[in-house]
Amino acid sequence: MSTETAPRMSPAEAKRQYLEVFQTELPTTLKVMKAYPAGKDGFQPHEKSSTAVRLVHTFSRENGAVIAALRGEWKIPPSFPPAPPTYAEAVDAYERGARELIRTVESAPDSKLLESVPSSLVRSRWASAGSWT
Repeated sequence: MSTETAPRMSPAEAKRQYLEVFQTELPTTLKVMKAYPAGKDGFQPHEKSSTAVRLVHTFSRENGAVIAALRGEWKIPPSFPPAPPTYAEAVDAYERGARELIRTVESAPDSKLLESVPSSLVRSRWASAGSWT
């Protein structure tokens, strides 16, 4: 078993790869989202599952987190808009956010990818240790 590790990607390479994969997968993601049947906004495959609207909104929130981090606007706790009332609105919001994510990543300086952002996991661990002020 080799103990060698792969060389770390440069920020420019990581950015290029992220954009390439995201832009390749986006049309498929949108195709699947838009193929979802109308009138099933509240469908849950299991009682513990999210609704279709909530699931798409989660994807939007994740994209929004990346955008906020790259713009230096990420805060703990994060502030996200509420889920849209309908599935169609959630898909429209996701598509707009995905396009904004692409523009934001493209325009971000490579150095931004080396910066740290606050993490709620770190905060919760510090808080549980009694060291968070």
